[in-house]
Amino acid sequence: MVREIISLGVGQCGIQLGHQTWQQYNAEHHIQPDGKYHYMQKSGPSSNSVALRDTSFLCFYEETGAGQFVPRNLFVDLEPNVVDDVLQSKYKEMYPKEFCLKGKEDAANNFARG
Repeated sequence: MVREIISLGVGQCGIQLGHQTWQQYNAEHHIQPDGKYHYMQKSGPSSNSVALRDTSFLCFYEETGAGQFVPRNLFVDLEPNVVDDVLQSKYKEMYPKEFCLKGKEDAANNFARG
């Protein structure tokens, strides 16, 4: 039985830290920046490739019908710049836009507005 883990990145720090974490998950589980699983690796000094049988990443990712693995992740920020940075990075194809929520105005000096 596969368990599902959902990560949540809130604010600039949460989003930037979450983005770095997903880059590390990708490297550890052979997920390419476009969300495709690179299931072959070189084995020893020969040039033969060996198929990887790693399925442990399925608790972090959801597979789409096109064979792409997208993170079980939600990014939320009131300021659009940080979310836009993630959506314009080389990992932009991996993050569904509907799971990257952004506001139109930042929260700077909110305490003085009301």
